[in-house]
Amino acid sequence: MVGSLIHLLKWGARHTRDGIERSLSPSDFREINDRVYAPSWIRSNSPKCYVRVEPRPDDEYFAVRRSLQTKKDLYPIFTHSNGEQSVSIAPPEEFNRVDAEIVDIINADAILLEAIFTHPNGQTSEKSVEYNIQDAPLHEGNTLPVSISVSEPAIEAHITLRKEISNDVGSLFVLPEKIRQYDWKANQNPQLSLPVPRGQDGTPIFLISVDTFRYDALDKFEPVLELLGDDAVIPSEPRTQGHWTRPAHASMFTGVHPGVHGYVGTGSENKGQYGIHPDLVTIPEILSDNMYKCSGCVTKDKTGVEYGFGRGMHRYAYKPISWNNSNYDGADIVDQVIQWLDRDHEENSKRLFYFLHLFDPHYPYLPTVSSKISPVDFDTLETLNSYRSVDNYLEVIENPPKMSDDEINLIKSYYYQSVSYAANQINRLINYLKHIGLYSESFLIITGDHGEDFLEREFAGHNSVTDANIRPGMIIKPPDDTDINIPDEADIIDFLPTIAELVGEDPPKQSDGVAWQNTSKADMPRITERVRPDWYTISLEKDSVKAVYTYNDNYPEYPTKSQVENGPIDVRYYDTSSRVSGEPLNNTCPPQYLVKEIEDLIENHISTHRAILSSTPNEEVQTSGEVEQRLKHLGYK
Repeated sequence: MVGSLIHLLKWGARHTRDGIERSLSPSDFREINDRVYAPSWIRSNSPKCYVRVEPRPDDEYFAVRRSLQTKKDLYPIFTHSNGEQSVSIAPPEEFNRVDAEIVDIINADAILLEAIFTHPNGQTSEKSVEYNIQDAPLHEGNTLPVSISVSEPAIEAHITLRKEISNDVGSLFVLPEKIRQYDWKANQNPQLSLPVPRGQDGTPIFLISVDTFRYDALDKFEPVLELLGDDAVIPSEPRTQGHWTRPAHASMFTGVHPGVHGYVGTGSENKGQYGIHPDLVTIPEILSDNMYKCSGCVTKDKTGVEYGFGRGMHRYAYKPISWNNSNYDGADIVDQVIQWLDRDHEENSKRLFYFLHLFDPHYPYLPTVSSKISPVDFDTLETLNSYRSVDNYLEVIENPPKMSDDEINLIKSYYYQSVSYAANQINRLINYLKHIGLYSESFLIITGDHGEDFLEREFAGHNSVTDANIRPGMIIKPPDDTDINIPDEADIIDFLPTIAELVGEDPPKQSDGVAWQNTSKADMPRITERVRPDWYTISLEKDSVKAVYTYNDNYPEYPTKSQVENGPIDVRYYDTSSRVSGEPLNNTCPPQYLVKEIEDLIENHISTHRAILSSTPNEEVQTSGEVEQRLKHLGYK
C-alpha cells in the first residue's frame, strides 16, 4: 500500500497551474479525472430564482437580482411581451452612473442598453450603449459588464435592455426572487442583472476571511503587517462565535450567535444545514441598500449563495478548493477581486464591498511546492484527520487521542507554510489598493473564521471551544479619519453593527455584537457556541474565568427550558489570567459568587435567544424588569 502510494506521488508530485505549483493529496489524481462539473445548487423544481450563468469548468460565476416579493426590493425588473427587459430605479441619493451585468449572453448577437435619466430639476437625458457580442469584452461565465453614465447627477433612471438573438433556445424567463431561497434556477437567454446606482464618495470595505487562521499564526502574516505598518490594529483577544466554517461565517454576516442564525449543520444532516435564517439582515443587504456594489469570491461551497451569503450581493464567484483538489487557491480569489476592482474603481464613487474567503490553511494544510517541504507525509496527515471528526464531544474529552510531538510539529510546519501562502496573496491585494489610490480610505477586516486544534488539549481540527480554535488571528485596518476604535475584545459578531454605523445606519435589532465606534466592551462577557447533534456546548468568559458548560442537545435549536433547568452535563472552568500559546493554564474553581454570575449569564443567554427564535429576529424581545436589572448588573446588556 505504502509502495503504491509513493509511486503515485512520484508520478504526479507537482501540479502546475498558471505558474503556481502545489502539493497534491493522493485523491487529487482521481478527482482530476473524475470530477463532474454540475453544481448541486441548480435545481429545476423552483422557478423563483435566477442567479446562474453558464460556468467554465470549476469556475462558477453568477450575477444576482432581487425579488418582486419583499419589502426590501428596490429595483424590480420586468420582461415585456416583445422580449425586452426594463427596470426603473430611484435610489435614496443622487448618482451619475449605473453598473450592471448582462448574463447568459452566449446566444445573443448584439445587446443595446438604453437609459433615460431624470435630474433634480425635472429634466431628462438619454444615453445608450451597444455591444456586438463577438467583439465585446466578455468576463466570467460569459457575462458582459456594462456601465451607463451622465455628467449631471440624476435621481431616477429607466433602463431598457434590447437584444438580438439568432439562436433562441426558448427558455422561460421568470421573475427574480431576492436571494433568500435555497433553490436556484438558470436561464439561458440574455438577462439584465440587478443594476447598481453608484453612490457618491463612500468607504471601500473588504471582509477577508482566512479559513483556519489561528491567533499564534499571526507571525506568518508579517508581510501583511509590514505593508500595513502603523495602520494595522491587532486585537489581543479576538473571538469567533462559531467553532467551524458554517456557523462562524453566518455570524460574521448577521452579527448574531449560531443558535439564532441556524446555519450550524454539516450538509449531510436532516436539520441545521439550510442556511442563514431568512428573516435576518446580512452585511451585503445593508450595504446594497446604501448604494454599495457588493461582490463575493470564495473557495468553498459552505459560504455559497444557496446558504444565504448571496443576499444583497450583486455578483459572486466560486473557485473551489478542498482537500480533494487544488485546482484553485487563494491566488485565484485575489486575482478575481483585483479584476473586479479594476472595473469598479471610480474616482467619485467608492461604495464597494468585497467578501473574500481563502481556504488554503485548512486541512490537509498542503503548502506550496516552493516551500521545499517535500515529500509530504500523508500518513501522518491521515492519522490526524482520523481524529478531526467528533461524534461525541464529551467522549473525546474523557479519552483524548494522542500523537507524538514530532508528528504534531511536522503537521504544524505544513500549516504555517499554508498560512504564509494566504498572507502573500492578501499582500498582493493591499499593494493593488495602494496602486489605485483606494488604500487610505478602505476598511479592511482580515480574520480567521476559527482557529485549529492540534491536540494541545483533547481535540484536533475545529470541533471545540478551546482557545486554539475560538481565538482566531485578526487584523483590522480602519479607514482614515474614522471614529472606529478597535477593542482588544473584538468579536466577529461586531462586524455587522460596525459596518452599519460606518455607512450611517443604525445596527439592526438582531445584533448580538456591538459597533466599535466609541463603544467599550471591557465588561461584556465573551460567548461562543458549539451547536451540534451530540451536545450543546457554550463557552463564556468573564473576569479572567472561562466557563465551558455542556447541555443535552436540542439540535439545531437551543436546549429546552427543562434541559437548562436540569443543569449542564459537564462543567469546566479555566483561569485565563495567564496563558500559554493562547490556552488557559489550569483547571480551576472560581469563587462561588462568580460561579453564580456565570450560571445566570449562560441561562439568560439561552432563554433570551430561544425567545428570539420564537419571534421574528428583528422584533424586540420583551423581558421582565427583574431580568433586565440582573442582566445589567452582570454586564450582559
